[in-house]
Amino acid sequence: MVLNAVIAALQVVFMFTSFTIEREYCHAPLDPTSSTPLVKETIAFGIEYNPLFHERPEWLVKATCIHAYGFWILYSIIFYLAVTDGWARSKILSRVVLPVFLGAKVNAIFFYHFMQFTSHAPPPNLLAYFGAEGSYFVSIGLVLYKLASAASNEGAKNGKQD
Repeated sequence: MVLNAVIAALQVVFMFTSFTIEREYCHAPLDPTSSTPLVKETIAFGIEYNPLFHERPEWLVKATCIHAYGFWILYSIIFYLAVTDGWARSKILSRVVLPVFLGAKVNAIFFYHFMQFTSHAPPPNLLAYFGAEGSYFVSIGLVLYKLASAASNEGAKNGKQD
């Protein structure tokens, strides 16, 4: 139950940033006079700890737009499964839709970090950088754990063994 609460809370954070900061970043450089929540803090963080994000290379703007307008669907599905503890109930969600979206998210995350660390401006402080970015890894790990546990428990109920 606690894991579901943590997973659900992370999805709320991801959706919030997708609908606020990332959508604003997608359309124009972040404006320090913006009234959008956390934009001023994001600008300050980018300048100090994530200079490439602050520079807005075209690939990062496009990736952020895809994330802002597409991945809320993934976060909504995960939120629903966590709140209802429905990891084993909906086979189409937990065995098809969610793994496909998670695969896309894992690919996007690794591409993003690869580009960050091989750029001319890699993050100068790994602790601060992963303090902000690490929640995605935590969420993916927890969701994979819940999916694997649900599949394992269902197999045990049906008398199937791997």
